[in-house]
Amino acid sequence: MSLPTFTSATTAEDVAAAFAEQIRGKNVLITGTSINGIGFETAHVLAKYANLVIITGYNSERLRLSEEAIKKEVPTANIRQLVLDLSSLAAVRKAAAEVNAYPEPLHVLIHNAAASGGKFKLTVDGLESQM
Repeated sequence: MSLPTFTSATTAEDVAAAFAEQIRGKNVLITGTSINGIGFETAHVLAKYANLVIITGYNSERLRLSEEAIKKEVPTANIRQLVLDLSSLAAVRKAAAEVNAYPEPLHVLIHNAAASGGKFKLTVDGLESQM
């Protein structure tokens, strides 16, 4: 399969449509899906094709708003929320155990979450907080 060419004018919908057959029926987990961000838009367009889209973030209210907005545009979307704070290894392990307990396999992981531009800071685990 040759890959399509994308430009700065390419939209998320263009990319999802180009890879629709590879996405269709897959279970996808996307980090950093706060409403109106890049992860949210990724989840929004993939929800049209994927079997299951797992949206993650550290704020359950923002996840609820993201799911609500996606389902408004894609009523048939199968969305699952997963609270995930990537600044805590304990929280990551807890979320990983939850995902491992899902009855469906995970096919695709899109690691979109990021934090940058702030002051240098360590997480509770002693790791640099910026990704």
